[in-house]
Amino acid sequence: MNKKTNLKLFFRFLQYHKPYLKWEILTVVLTVISILATLPGPLIIKSIIDTAIKSKSFSLLSILISVLVALFLTQKIVGFFINYILINIRKDLISNIRSQLYDHLQNLSVSFHIRKQSGHLISRVLSDVDTLSGLLADNLTALFKNSIFVVSIAVLFVMLNWKLASLFLTTIPLFIFVLIFFNGFLNRASLKVQKKIEQFTGNLGENIAGIRLIKAFSKEKERSLQIKQKIKEVEEGKTRRDLLGTIFRLVSGTIIALGTLIIWWYGGIEAIKGNLSIGTLVAFNLYLNYLYGPLSGLFVSNVEIQTSLAAAERIFEILDLTPETKEREKAVPLPLHFNSNIQFKDVSFGYSHDKLILKNISFLAEEGQKIAFVGATGMGKTTLVNLILRFYEPLEGNIFIGKYDIQDLILQSLRSKISIVSQETFLFDGSVSNNIAFGKIDATKDEIINAARVAGAHEFISNLPGGYEATVGEKGIKLSGGQRQLVSIARAVLRDPTILLLDEPTAFLDSVSERNVCRSLKSLMENRTVIIISHRLGTILFADKIFVLQGGQIVERGTHKELSKENTIYNSLFPSPLPKA
Repeated sequence: MNKKTNLKLFFRFLQYHKPYLKWEILTVVLTVISILATLPGPLIIKSIIDTAIKSKSFSLLSILISVLVALFLTQKIVGFFINYILINIRKDLISNIRSQLYDHLQNLSVSFHIRKQSGHLISRVLSDVDTLSGLLADNLTALFKNSIFVVSIAVLFVMLNWKLASLFLTTIPLFIFVLIFFNGFLNRASLKVQKKIEQFTGNLGENIAGIRLIKAFSKEKERSLQIKQKIKEVEEGKTRRDLLGTIFRLVSGTIIALGTLIIWWYGGIEAIKGNLSIGTLVAFNLYLNYLYGPLSGLFVSNVEIQTSLAAAERIFEILDLTPETKEREKAVPLPLHFNSNIQFKDVSFGYSHDKLILKNISFLAEEGQKIAFVGATGMGKTTLVNLILRFYEPLEGNIFIGKYDIQDLILQSLRSKISIVSQETFLFDGSVSNNIAFGKIDATKDEIINAARVAGAHEFISNLPGGYEATVGEKGIKLSGGQRQLVSIARAVLRDPTILLLDEPTAFLDSVSERNVCRSLKSLMENRTVIIISHRLGTILFADKIFVLQGGQIVERGTHKELSKENTIYNSLFPSPLPKA
């Protein structure tokens, strides 16, 4: 990143501080008080040495010591309140940014999440947001405090002895040059570390999710080596970044030490000659000690700001993405009662115009009808479901529900009238009842049980240890495939949708589970407009009309009986002889 980009990112991030502006102004005021309570210390010690001790005045000594104690207590009390305020600002600000980032990720299109590894996105929400510390109020306050300290001490140096000050201050331009020189290196090193952490998180999440496959193929060693390599890359990146910091501290520390030696050498000569008091030399060196902390603090603040800007760039990269699926300005909700016809008019879809998945698709599913789509794998059947839910937008053509073009509808309103039961049944790690009630969080226990009865899931749920409160594990791992699908159907029943989408609901089930699920689906499909995507005849036979997809186009349409004739593509998709509907 260049300086212009850095400034743009910095000022953009400052917008997040607006809600806390009054508290941050208060911390600035308290910081000034803290500085005013700290700076007089060496001057008072000078007075103790040059005046109180020299004149042997016990009363003056007592007064000066009392002032030092009062200043010390003021500094510590004010420091506590500064830290208390900044800790609370940090907590709220980080929470707000993390929440905004998560909300934005949820609003991005499904296609974005397909392209991105979940681990990469988790890294943005967790690691990158945590790395923003350099742009938070506590670091900016420290930067302000340290800058004021450096300037104030420089002025005090001149007031104490301009010759000593001029000797020491000649080292400051060299220090600033070193600071600027290391800036770019530290920024690039920090950005590389964040990218390596993202890659590591992505691979780690993938390996944990695929642990059964790794074990089944005895690939533990290979995947372990891969993860170790990613860990090595992360740690090597951190080492390079930290080494740059160490080199800077070494160089800057050498510059400061050189200045200190010059002061002691020249100041010692002047004191021996009688041109400089002992108190002044001691005060000057105390201010030198005061200066080390702020100068080092400026470096730490600089490193944290550079690291944070690299993280901010990656966060804003996500926040600047616009969802591919957008609501129109004058989008309307679906009314409570509406015609649930589903009509595709010359719909074409693809990830680019030269690689279409669907071509000129037109069909009508009338209210209450059950329409099935069949075809070989990769013919675009599931894409139809995704288009109805507006996970994707067609390149050409229109999709209507009743009289409404779905692009004219509020997304939440559209999706609230639809339920989907798919081959990839996803259950959250929680209780069975919570998973059934996912689409209707205010459902009563009786409603949940009734939905499970309709879905044919009540019996097996009742036999689970804990019944409806039994935990299903991550992705429903504690349940069988058939049981997960029945819970998914119960979830759809409870939502009571007007439109039902069945996307290969029995694809991975054995014959017994398939029969149980089909019985449940039959109850679920009653009095609803249903789109069925399937390779299995068990679900296709429910359909009033069947469409055959090939090459992204509808090549055959009719009832099961009409399409079961010889020499049809439909006939070739299933083993002979085909059963009667």
